[in-house]
Amino acid sequence: MILEDRAKPTVERRKLEAKTLILNSVKYMEDFDFKMNEICTAIVVFFRELATKIDANKERLKQTEITFQVNLAQCGDHHDELSSA
Repeated sequence: MILEDRAKPTVERRKLEAKTLILNSVKYMEDFDFKMNEICTAIVVFFRELATKIDANKERLKQTEITFQVNLAQCGDHHDELSSA
């Protein structure tokens, strides 16, 4: 009984410390998970926007090439007209 009276407060204190440590660990993991979710979402949004801009620039480049070819053909036609006249 004397041993129980001396040991019980220490055991209870250790149990409370362990509970506090576990709760702090769970809170840390929840915060870490939330932050990682935000980071991953931001990265996905960034790459999606980047891909959209790359696709738009590819389309613009294609249109520029078509316009260049049309202008080149028109220049050639104009040159032929001048040569034959």
